[in-house]
Amino acid sequence: MAIITCRTVSIEQHRTLCPDFPLFTLAALEPDQRATVIKVFPAEHGERYDAHRLMHHLARTPQLLPLAANPLLLNILCYVVDDVDDVFPTTRRELYTRALVKLLTHASQRVDVRYPGEEPTVTEKPVILERMALNLFAAGDRRLTVTEEELGHQLKRALRDARYGEAPAPWANALRVDLVTNSGILRGTPAQGFFFLHLTMQEFLVAAALVKIVNAKEWDVRWQLHRRDGKPLVPLSGPSLGAAFALGLAKLSASQP
Repeated sequence: MAIITCRTVSIEQHRTLCPDFPLFTLAALEPDQRATVIKVFPAEHGERYDAHRLMHHLARTPQLLPLAANPLLLNILCYVVDDVDDVFPTTRRELYTRALVKLLTHASQRVDVRYPGEEPTVTEKPVILERMALNLFAAGDRRLTVTEEELGHQLKRALRDARYGEAPAPWANALRVDLVTNSGILRGTPAQGFFFLHLTMQEFLVAAALVKIVNAKEWDVRWQLHRRDGKPLVPLSGPSLGAAFALGLAKLSASQP
């Protein structure tokens, strides 16, 4: 028996439970594989989607290459540039921000979600998502999935923080359906558990929430990361840098007055 994963975060608990298991991780996409994914992407706006321009953009934007090496994140990049504004993201922040907005507003095959009041706007929903992601992250359990009960609890906490009242259960239920069924930012079922579209999406939301907290409190932030196993840090980039950023600020924010 073997464990095969493309996310090393899920390995940490298994190293203790199954120390003798052989371990394999999926390799990153090679340049020719990346080009194939870009060319065969099922673009909705075929007349505007320019695969060759996107490949040229990636060649000139090395900060996006670690993300483009992941098949799912590369498809998200293709999804973002398959649009009418004809502007390509140049940073991870731009990519994830535009992906969130497009997922939240894309009109194809949306179901009617009945909110108890006026539906949160496209600018309000990311703020609620950020707070929910931070709450889940702050729980300290780095599981990839959460139960329906845990998700509902953290959604209600985030909605209270966003001033949706002291009894926001109807809002949380409607928002969960919206995020799972319409946008796909959250995936899963009550039986399987729920998870973010990609772990780096959660990391991005956590980092965004922490930055807002730091700025609002006007903290003088100086931080340094240390590995839990005491080993030296290797150079970080792409999704790993996002995770480190979130981890570092989480540690700092807990120690601030």
